[in-house]
Amino acid sequence: MRVTVEFDSEGHYTASQGGQPFAPGPGPLPAPPILFLGSLGACAGAFAVSYLKTRELPFEELSVIVEAEFAEDPHRIGRIDVRVMPPSALEERHVKAMGRAVELCTLKQTFAVPPVITTTIDAARVLEPAGVSTRTAGG
Repeated sequence: MRVTVEFDSEGHYTASQGGQPFAPGPGPLPAPPILFLGSLGACAGAFAVSYLKTRELPFEELSVIVEAEFAEDPHRIGRIDVRVMPPSALEERHVKAMGRAVELCTLKQTFAVPPVITTTIDAARVLEPAGVSTRTAGG
């Protein structure tokens, strides 16, 4: 799987897969893992843009490519590679410092210290099987 995230001169981004941008509105959306990778790329890119803007370095046309591979037992994303491509050559000190800034991306940090994830099924929305009643006699 591969997702590309590109930033414009305002720092806004567009995520795409296979040249097709993720766009709100009618039409099919990418599968949830693709949306997830797009979010990760946008997060990394936002931290890179912030670093560059703060130092008055060019950030227009910065792009991020996120590639991932599935793993099994259980089925999941097993490997993610995030590649940040600045729009112009940077001095080595900026490359290293921007790398440290990107490491602070909230989604990356979420993997570093995994959250507790709970799942709840709203029982109020569960239908009773046909022919079965939970009403008591006289009620």
